[in-house]
Amino acid sequence: MTTTEPVYDPADLRSGRALVNYQLVQLGIGESWVYGVSEHGQRTARHVVPADVGVCRAYVLTEAAWPDGAELCVTVSWTPDTALRRDYQKGKFPAGATEHWQERVAATACALESLGYVVESSGGSSLHYHYDAGLLVSRLCEGATPREALPDAAWALPKPVPPNHQERIWRYADRSPEHVVRDVVRKAGWRWFDDDPQAPDGRGAHPITQMVWPPEAKRCTWVT
Repeated sequence: MTTTEPVYDPADLRSGRALVNYQLVQLGIGESWVYGVSEHGQRTARHVVPADVGVCRAYVLTEAAWPDGAELCVTVSWTPDTALRRDYQKGKFPAGATEHWQERVAATACALESLGYVVESSGGSSLHYHYDAGLLVSRLCEGATPREALPDAAWALPKPVPPNHQERIWRYADRSPEHVVRDVVRKAGWRWFDDDPQAPDGRGAHPITQMVWPPEAKRCTWVT
């Protein structure tokens, strides 16, 4: 477990993830690993997660999806406490799951805001469809103004896009955002990275968290 606060280097996006993960642990809502040596001389690693509040993890996010004026930005996922997660065999939730989701997501946002971060939640996250809730967490440059929050109704799609409890992957008939964009790029006459990895002007499409999808988007991908 890291005992000193990581230094953020804007040139290395992973350092932003490391910093926020460290701070999540300090706030009592992040995960950590405790390393040691057993009585037999073998190295050990113990996974430690907070009790009763769920667990948060920070992830790297491409700068292409950062809010304007951000000098650091990551996504943070919150996963419910083990005892309050969906029962996959029965397809049901235990008593108190809804309140746990609502209260802990709000508490997580408040905890991060107390450190000076701007926190945006996705209205598209729901315990009835998703495994976890997502938060967009950024630190703005001096003088930058946070963008206006959208109402939850802005994400009111007829049904959630994959992955979710009902559809864990994109079915072939639906085709993932990456497949759809690949065909568009080819029709435009551009090279696709999968066709020729050595091509200097090859394009590629990558999955991107639904946290940064525009409201009501049915598909979204990141093209490089």
